[in-house]
Amino acid sequence: GVEEFAKRLRKFPKEVKALGVCHVLEERMMEFKNSIPLFADLKNDALRERHWQRLMEMTGKNFDMNPETFTLENLFAMELHNYAETISDIVGSANKELSIEKSINEVVNTWNSLQFTVHKYTKGTQERGHILGAVDDIVLSLDDNAMNLQSMAASRFV
Repeated sequence: GVEEFAKRLRKFPKEVKALGVCHVLEERMMEFKNSIPLFADLKNDALRERHWQRLMEMTGKNFDMNPETFTLENLFAMELHNYAETISDIVGSANKELSIEKSINEVVNTWNSLQFTVHKYTKGTQERGHILGAVDDIVLSLDDNAMNLQSMAASRFV
């Protein structure tokens, strides 16, 4: 990869290495090498529109995310390698927000599928209405979900 090209470049004769183009080439290769992890970060599925907006705001760069016009050349031209830490922070936040979002969806799904059991209530031979069956499992789910939601609410990523 890039490291191999950098090694080969360093093995060139001193006269070639003294040329300005050699320094520019080495600099560009290192920028590319440092940009590769950024590409993985920017491809992260957790990134939502709000994260892209924040990234544009913090870097001062504008992104046109149209797949027809957004190219690798455009990405390099933005010099995002200078903002690696900022990008990493935003992607980390996005991942944690996505985790919270998934946990909330699990709670919603739990309560959407939960059913109470209802039994007929009779006194003697007379039917007196209906009563709830055992709610132990429901109370347990309620307690678990309440604790999970409480810890999510305390997170700075909410």
